[in-house]
Amino acid sequence: MHPIQQGFSGHVPMLFKTKFPKARILEQNGWCNFPKTAQLAPTDPFFMEFGTAYLKNLEKIFGNYHYLACDPFHEDTPPKPWFWYLKAVGKTINRMYESFDKNSVWVMQTWSMRKHIVKAVPKNRLLLLDINSEKTKQCRNVWGYPVVAGMLHNFGGKNSMQGKLRSHCENVYLKLKKKGGANVVGSGMFMEGI
Repeated sequence: MHPIQQGFSGHVPMLFKTKFPKARILEQNGWCNFPKTAQLAPTDPFFMEFGTAYLKNLEKIFGNYHYLACDPFHEDTPPKPWFWYLKAVGKTINRMYESFDKNSVWVMQTWSMRKHIVKAVPKNRLLLLDINSEKTKQCRNVWGYPVVAGMLHNFGGKNSMQGKLRSHCENVYLKLKKKGGANVVGSGMFMEGI
């Protein structure tokens, strides 16, 4: 079993704007009545410097387990929808992780992945988590990238019994493998709220 540590996707406190006024800060929308959040633009040159400092401090405190989670625009909209911008975001984050640890693997949920971010990263440097086993089918076996097929239990921390019970009872991992998903490398349980 390998821990997946929280990588750096640019999310910073709003106070960051006053501390680093030259940095390009994206104000992201609030979510579920939480206040707006700030994100250091991945295309800002300061992103690499600050993100690397974060990763080095993470390593000092917790060690390094090579798997770094990062969802740059999770449940949010990128400031620029253009493919070249998204590609630049993917390349920048991958370059930061690789310069920090050449054996690192970027771990990304498929929930709100962007095709051009994914495709900017070499296949051996990215592991996708299909948290409800639907994106693998929808996105042509996630373009051949290694993927862990699983089910999201207790979605949003709800305590009522609900969801796609039939899907939960099937062995989604084997089902996807049989349909040609050679890149399906594992089965996962994603226990949100448990």
